[in-house]
Amino acid sequence: MNKFQEKLETLVASPLVFALGRPSAAKLNSVLIHFILRGSGYKNSNMARNGEQKFIRRIAKQKLEICIDVGANSGSYSRNLLMYSSAHVFAFEPLPSEFDELKKLQNQFPDRLTIVNEALGSSAGDAQIHFGSRNTEFASLSKSINEIEYVGAVNKETLTVHVNTLDNYFKTNIPNFSEIDLIKIDTEGYEYDVLLGAQDTITYLRPKFIQIEYNWHHLFEGHTLFSIGALLPGYALFQILPYGTSLLKRDLRKPETNIYHYSNFVFIRKDISC
Repeated sequence: MNKFQEKLETLVASPLVFALGRPSAAKLNSVLIHFILRGSGYKNSNMARNGEQKFIRRIAKQKLEICIDVGANSGSYSRNLLMYSSAHVFAFEPLPSEFDELKKLQNQFPDRLTIVNEALGSSAGDAQIHFGSRNTEFASLSKSINEIEYVGAVNKETLTVHVNTLDNYFKTNIPNFSEIDLIKIDTEGYEYDVLLGAQDTITYLRPKFIQIEYNWHHLFEGHTLFSIGALLPGYALFQILPYGTSLLKRDLRKPETNIYHYSNFVFIRKDISC
């Protein structure tokens, strides 16, 4: 603790703790925590508010050529990549209904969007995906996240889907790539497994940016940002702040970085300036 923090502790923190550190202040504390978290980049799920759109515009200045969208859903992230950059996008989505939406997007960008009706994970094979028939937002190969009340209330359906690894896909379909600009992974708690199945791709093609969604889901999967970061040596962690005002560098080792609330983080290759 530096001198400024010590002075702040004396002048502000102690009186605040005295006022708020009692059961009667619990509701007020919850409200304060909610808005502090939102201002810190957590709990902002709308793409227009959570900073993703401006992040895409920001990295588009890097002249993106190849981008990977894992867990593309109906294609909102892919659409933004296609609109704000000249990149070719590879979008992976296993659910038939959402894949049909991706087909519509492909009709608009036939030469720049490749869609793949597969899930990605740590190994190839078949697996059960859990999803909602009316809302596929929480669709995941992870059954454990159904323990979250709002997820379990939606994910009542299951479907057997084919799972591939990113390593297998690139070795089989695109053997001549020399570099990838961006890998974005939004798989509702399954991000760690996707990264496990992409280790060769990451090692040899060295993506500039690897964006993941981090959430309460990872608690049930037993993963932290610290454990995820261990799979990505040579990368620095940044949090995408609301409205894309900035990227905040985060220390993987600190507890306040590993908060199980919705946020988007990007691992940036250390030689890249963004």
